[in-house]
Amino acid sequence: MRVGGLARAAARVGLSRGYATLRTPLWMRADCSAAVQLLGPFGGSGRTAPQISPALVFSGRIATSPLLGPTRGLAKKKKKGKGKAAAADDDDDDAANEVPEVDMDALAKKLARPLDGLLREYASLQVGRATPGMLDALQVALPNGGGATVPLPTVAKVLAQSAQALSVNVFDAAAVPAVMKAIEASELGLAPEAAGKTVRVAVPRATEEARAAMAKQVRAAAEKCKNNLRGVRQPAMKQAKGHSSKDVAKRQEKAVQDAHDATVKKVDAARDAKEKEIVSL
Repeated sequence: MRVGGLARAAARVGLSRGYATLRTPLWMRADCSAAVQLLGPFGGSGRTAPQISPALVFSGRIATSPLLGPTRGLAKKKKKGKGKAAAADDDDDDAANEVPEVDMDALAKKLARPLDGLLREYASLQVGRATPGMLDALQVALPNGGGATVPLPTVAKVLAQSAQALSVNVFDAAAVPAVMKAIEASELGLAPEAAGKTVRVAVPRATEEARAAMAKQVRAAAEKCKNNLRGVRQPAMKQAKGHSSKDVAKRQEKAVQDAHDATVKKVDAARDAKEKEIVSL
């Protein structure tokens, strides 16, 4: 290589007039300074070395070499199909996050459970006549139970001794006082009597007070059933509204609401029929 060419190459990395000073890191400065000492003041060419900004040298846009001068790094070639792959990934994510449609068959079964429970409770309510099921809805607070209650049929077996008397056979003698308290606290107007592990309950004939208490219990059971139905409707409605398609969302919302309303009408019908039965006694 000619001396003049080496001088110009050295000038590109930050040499100034005369014996220029390298504006490069220390690890580069030793090699370049040795080369410059051999070259002299640019071989007497009289040219002025171009100035290169250190900020430009170390900005990452220009790669420098002690002797060969600055070189620009090659741009990376974009991979073909990367945009399509990213779009495909986005589509997969959208599909994974898509809210499924409401299963109306499963919803109908969930709505039927509270209604079935209400009908069983109504069947057990017989004013003026002793039936074992009339005590099924009572809750018993067991001793040492921490305030928790359990249904009476789980701690005792109820039998009809006659049309006006029940026999409650308690499984554990320690639970007899709790069973008696639950029967006395009910709105059935009953007066239990304990004999060992057996509790005898006389069922009075239908009086005005007994019918009023029974009607009140019927209405309370209906309201409890409606609350349970609302608890089934709310998550289904939330799922319906979360669908990405507005048309599908509206259709599902209407279907969920219609199923709920139809079940509520059955509850109202069962309540009215039971109240009418109680009043006619």
